[in-house]
Amino acid sequence: MKTKNRIICIVLVVCCLLVSCRSTENDNLIPIENEKNITIESDKDISADNEKNTNIESDKIIPTKKDIRYVQADYFLYHNFAQLYIKCKTIITGRVIEIEPAIGYVSEGWSELCTPYIVEVTDTLKGNLRKGDRITIHKRGGEKNNIIIKYEYWPDLEIGKEYFLAVYEPEGKKDGDLYRYSMPTPYGGFAEILNGYIVPNEQEQLLSEDMTIEYVRDHLLMGKFIIERLLDRYDINVEDEKAIINQYVDGYYTETEILNEIAESIGIYNYNKDGTMWDEETWLEYIKAQ
Repeated sequence: MKTKNRIICIVLVVCCLLVSCRSTENDNLIPIENEKNITIESDKDISADNEKNTNIESDKIIPTKKDIRYVQADYFLYHNFAQLYIKCKTIITGRVIEIEPAIGYVSEGWSELCTPYIVEVTDTLKGNLRKGDRITIHKRGGEKNNIIIKYEYWPDLEIGKEYFLAVYEPEGKKDGDLYRYSMPTPYGGFAEILNGYIVPNEQEQLLSEDMTIEYVRDHLLMGKFIIERLLDRYDINVEDEKAIINQYVDGYYTETEILNEIAESIGIYNYNKDGTMWDEETWLEYIKAQ
C-alpha cells in the first residue's frame, strides 16, 4: 500500500512539472502575426550597400511593406529667363534612358536618398554638352529597403520621357565626380516635354503649357543678351556683379520689361515711331540681328 501511494505521488509530481514547463514555453512564444511585417536584411544586401558608400547597419530591421515618407523643401523660384540663364551653366533637353538604384542611407529617424538618372541629351540650350551625350543627373529622393522618399512638387522622372532641364552643378565638381550634375529646382528649372510643348509642374512660376522649346530658346537668348549688356555696361567686381544682376533680373519681370527698363543705360533707343516701347517681337528681332 505504501508503495502504491508513493508511485501515485511521483506521478503527480511529474505531471505538475510537465504542466509548468509547457506554460513557461507558451509564455516565451512570439505570435506569428507580430512578426509578419518585418524581415532581417541579408549579408548580401549589406555588401551591395557598402559598395555604394551607404550607412545601413547589418542588424537593421526593415519593413516588407512600402514605407512612403514625404519631405517638404524650399526651392529657388525662377521668375524670368534672365535669372535662369545667369544661375545655370547647363540647360538642356534630354530623354531618360536608365534609372539606377538609389544611393544614400535610410533609418527610422532620418533618411537621405538620391536617385541617379541616365539622361541622353536631345538639345543644348546653354553649355558645352552635345546632342547624344549621356550624363547622370542626381535627384533627391528614391527607394531603398522598401522606404520611399518623395520630395514635395518634385515628380519622379520616367524612362523614355523627354524633359527640359536647367541642371544644377555644385561648385568644384568635374566630369566623373559623384553629383557632377544634380536635379534642378522644380520651379522653372524642370518640366516634361510633350509634342514639343512644356508640361509645367504644379506651382510653376516661369514655364507654362503654351510654351514650346523654341520659345524657351528665344527667351534664354534674351536673358543672355540682358546679362552680357549689364556686365559690359558696368566696371564691376564679383560682389558688384551679383548686386547689379539682382537689381535688374530678380523679381517678377519679363525679359521685355527688363530690356525696356535698362535700354537707355545700355545705349539702346527702344521706342517705336508712335512713342511706344519695343515689344517682345521687336526686341527678339534686334537681338538676333546683333
